[in-house]
Order: sequence, then structure tokens, then C-alpha cells
Amino acid sequence: MEIQEIIISDNAFNHSDPRQVILSNISVINLLREEGVDEELLFEDGLISYLVDYYFSQVSEGGFSQFVWNSKWSEDINEMIVEGLTQLQAVEHLAYFEKQQRRMKALSAIKKKKFFELPFSDKNPIKTTIDDNSFTAIAEDLIQLHSDWIKNHPQLTVLPIADMFEKLETIVGHSISR
Repeated sequence: MEIQEIIISDNAFNHSDPRQVILSNISVINLLREEGVDEELLFEDGLISYLVDYYFSQVSEGGFSQFVWNSKWSEDINEMIVEGLTQLQAVEHLAYFEKQQRRMKALSAIKKKKFFELPFSDKNPIKTTIDDNSFTAIAEDLIQLHSDWIKNHPQLTVLPIADMFEKLETIVGHSISR
């Protein structure tokens, strides 16, 4: 069954912390994956939201090189992040991501290969080539933009937790342990 909506809890929707909306979507995506729902059946905008948060968390925690390392620099993931940042109207974050894409494209195949062959640490000589501290100078609040985008999404379904689980059980075709 292909999913055609972003599903979040009413608790998250009504919470004062904008991150709760994002985390609710992530929880739903993770649960659906754990229950065996094929990624192609997930609602694309829900997955885009998931990946934008993944990107933001990775870069915030360990720099752009950490995102590159953990995502294996997947073009599919990168395309969805660009689409997400565009939909969120996160102009500064999109400009940063696109700049970093150009930097990665300029990196030779040999250096990329070496980066992934060596352990991810500060001793990896390619890491400093990939990292760019200008991320920390971005004034745009991506969490707020992201939360607002989800809350205003035309295909958003907000449900109490019990109803949310019922809906997810209908999607996966079996009961889900809580």
C-alpha cells in the first residue's frame, strides 16, 4: 500500500518545540521501515523530511564530512535533500549544500576513494578538505522552517497516538507492538 501522506501525532503538532513535529515524522518513517514497508512505498515528502533532518543532524554533530561519510555520498539522498531544502524555502541551507556538492564534485575520484577507505576521524586527511565551517554561520532556522513546512503540508494527517497506530497497522497489514 503506497502511503500518500505525512502522519504525525497530535501531541507533536501541538507541542511548543518545533522539533517535535519533525521527530514524529521520523518515528513514523522508522516504524514503517522496521515493519518492512518498502522505501518506494513511503510518502516521498515524508522521506524528504526524514532525509533533511538526517543531513542537518549529521552536519551539526560532525561537520559536512560526517554527512558524506555516513550517507556514502549517495546521489539519490542528495537529490532528495536538495528537493527538501527547496520546498522548505531554506535558501541559505540550500546554498550551503549546493556549494558543498560542488566541492565534492571537484574532489578527485582518488581522494574520494581514499576518504572512504580510511577510518572516519580527524586523522583522515581528506576530512578537512570536505569540511566547511561556514555551516555554523547560517542564520536561517532550519528546524523552524522544517516544522512549519510539515505543519502546513497539504497531505498532513494529525492523529492521537492510538489512532496513529491503528492507521499504521492498516498500512503494514498487521498489528504493531507498542
